[in-house]
Order: sequence, then C-alpha cells, then structure tokens
Amino acid sequence: MNKSVNRIREWSTFWLLGLLVLALGIWAWFGSPSGAQAEFCRTQGGQEICLMDIKRSAKRFWEYRAIVRVDGKTRPWELYNCRDRVRVDADNWPLPFEKNGAGTLICNTLYHRDPTPSSLGSS
Repeated sequence: MNKSVNRIREWSTFWLLGLLVLALGIWAWFGSPSGAQAEFCRTQGGQEICLMDIKRSAKRFWEYRAIVRVDGKTRPWELYNCRDRVRVDADNWPLPFEKNGAGTLICNTLYHRDPTPSSLGSS
C-alpha cells in the first residue's frame, strides 16, 4: 500500500511539473514581444525617436539599416553611416545627421569602434 501511494505522489509531482513547464512555455511564446515587435524609443532634442527595426551590416560594421519613427511619422528603410555621420534616404541621397536626430541616437547607442592594436598598447 505504501508503494502505491509513493508512486501516485511521484506521478502527480511529475504531472504538475510538466504542467508548469508547459504553462511557462506558452507564456514565453505569447506573452513576451518578439524582436520585430519591440521598439526602442527615446526623447532627444524635443522629439520622440523610435527604432522600429534595425539591422547592422556584416561587411561594414559602421553601417545600420533602420526603420525609424520620429514624432509619430515612420520613415522607410534608411542607411545610417556612423563613420561618415550621414544617412542615405530611400532616394539614395546622403544627408548629414540632424543634431539630436535618429542617426545620432543610433550611432551613440549601438556603434562602438573596434579597438585597433595601436590603441591597446603593449603589455
């Protein structure tokens, strides 16, 4: 009799644990925003700037392609060049970064120059 009670307890413990894992899995899948839905918003220079979607160039680490919303107005994909401090709009026109604009936010937040051997010093 004691063995059967222990088996029932073990079975119910595993069953409850499985239910808990399933519930946490469902919550993680549906409850948290995916990367495409998450927005990064900041107020800079009196404007609300939100990064809707952003991709870093693999070949040119100083370039980012981004969809940005400034004060509720969404811009199409634009190229932000942090090295030259210009953005290239949908018509392929290079425009200098606006003071406290989206380009400044992207580059100050995401772009960090790779250290060169000369800047590391010798040990």
